[in-house]
Amino acid sequence: MNLPILVTLFRSKTGKIRLFPPLLVAEVLFCYVLPMSSVDQAVRGGWYELREHLRKPRVLFNFLFPGDTAQSVGALLKEAAKELENAIEGGVLEVKRRRINLLYVELEEAKFSSEVFTRLDQLAKYAAITILIMGIERAYLAGDIPLETDGEDDESEGAGRTAAAAPSAAAENAQDIKQIIADVQQIIAADPSAKMDGAIKNILLQLQRYRNEAETFRKLKEQSSGYRLEMYSKTFAATFQSIFTSIKRNYESYQAQRQGKKVPDEFSLLQDLDTEKWAAVLTQQLEEADRIRSTLNFLSGKHTNLRGPVVEIARRRTAMGELFEAESIVAAEAAGSEAAAWRLNRLMARDGARRLRRLAPS
Repeated sequence: MNLPILVTLFRSKTGKIRLFPPLLVAEVLFCYVLPMSSVDQAVRGGWYELREHLRKPRVLFNFLFPGDTAQSVGALLKEAAKELENAIEGGVLEVKRRRINLLYVELEEAKFSSEVFTRLDQLAKYAAITILIMGIERAYLAGDIPLETDGEDDESEGAGRTAAAAPSAAAENAQDIKQIIADVQQIIAADPSAKMDGAIKNILLQLQRYRNEAETFRKLKEQSSGYRLEMYSKTFAATFQSIFTSIKRNYESYQAQRQGKKVPDEFSLLQDLDTEKWAAVLTQQLEEADRIRSTLNFLSGKHTNLRGPVVEIARRRTAMGELFEAESIVAAEAAGSEAAAWRLNRLMARDGARRLRRLAPS
C-alpha cells in the first residue's frame, strides 16, 4: 500500500508553488533554530522556582539554602548584614551594585584564566546572598513585609548628634529600658514559656544586639578621632535609638496582648507610596542576578564546557547596570525626590541588615 507523501508548500519568487519534503525543511530550519541548551534550561527553571519564593525573606532563604547548606552561610549572612549597616550614603542600592559588579569582575576573568572555575560554588553562594538582599528590598516595595524607621533616619535629630550622642541617647532611655527589662525578667521567672512569645523574644534579641553594638562602639571610639569618630557616633546613635524603640514597641505589644487589647497592625513607611514600578525594576534585577546563580550552580562540579557560559553571563554586566540606573529614576519618582529615595534606600539597608542577622543560623 502506498502511503501519502507529506510535503511542505513554499511560494517561490516567481509566485509558483514549490513542494519540499518535510525532512529537508526540518534540516534547513535546524540550522537557524538551535535547541535550548542545558544551561538555558537551568536558568529558566531556576527563575521559575525563585519567583515563587519572593514574598517572605525566610521562605526565600530556605529556597536558596535548603537543608544543611543553610549552616554553611551564617558568616556570609553576617558579612552582608555588616555591609548594609555600613552603607551610610547609598543604602541598599549601593550594596547591590557593589556586590553584583564584584561578581561580574570575577566572571570576566574567565576570558583569560581558568582559575575562576575553581570558585564557582563560592561565587554561587555570594550571588544567592545578593539575591536575598534584593528579595528583601522587593518584599518591602511589594508590601509583603513592613519597612519601619525604628528611629534610624540619618536626617533625624538623633542621628545628627556629635560624638557624645550615642551614650547620651542611651542615658535618655536608660530608665525606661531598665524598667522594661526588669519586668520582662520577672515575667520569664514566673512563666519560662513566655520566652517563646514573639514580643518577648524580640525584646531579648534587641537587648543582646544592644550589648554587642555598645561593645563595638566602645572599641571604635578608642581607635577613632575627628570625622571618623563623628561618623561612627551618628551611626551608633541611630542604632541605639532603633534598639530602644523596638524594645518599647514590643513591650507595649506584649502588654496589649495580656490585657486583651487589639495589637495595632504593622506600619510601613512605604504603604502610602506607589512603588509598583520600583518593584517591577527589582524583579528584573532579580532575574538577572538569578541568571548568575543558576548558571554557576549548574556548572559547579563540572570540568568541561565552562568558559562559554561564564563569559556569556559576564557580557550581561551592561544590562544590569542599566537596571540599577532605572531603579534610581523610578525610586525618585515613587519617593517624590532623589533625596527621599536615598533616605528610603538607607532605611531598607538597615532593616535588611536586621533581617539577615535573624536568618543567620546560630
